[in-house]
Amino acid sequence: MSVSISLALLLVTTALTAQPAAAEEPAAVLPSIPAPGPTPINVQTGDHADFSRLVLVNAQGAPAVEVGSCGGRVAFPKAAPWPVQALNGAYSRRLTGFRAADEGRSLTVDWPCGARVTVRRERRITFI
Repeated sequence: MSVSISLALLLVTTALTAQPAAAEEPAAVLPSIPAPGPTPINVQTGDHADFSRLVLVNAQGAPAVEVGSCGGRVAFPKAAPWPVQALNGAYSRRLTGFRAADEGRSLTVDWPCGARVTVRRERRITFI
């Protein structure tokens, strides 16, 4: 995707800096290039016999994860389109109350008070 955007920017830059062949030719109208949208973050939940899991697959790098006694927060430097409705609509015995916060830069979640929570990162995947 970055290659096609770079190529498109190169073409637009070349078109903007090229001199017209003759003065009587009308200037070409360039199509507008939409700005790239927020980087999507795929969020998955999973319930198992002894634990529940929240998995984030992203291209923004490692998130800041805050773990509290009754819930936590996952934050990124840029806003993301969090799938809050889908997460709250999916059944989970332990993970509930998903909310987007900080103008879309973070996701908060509730879990049972006193739960033992671990955070692990593997490449672009964060496991909570």
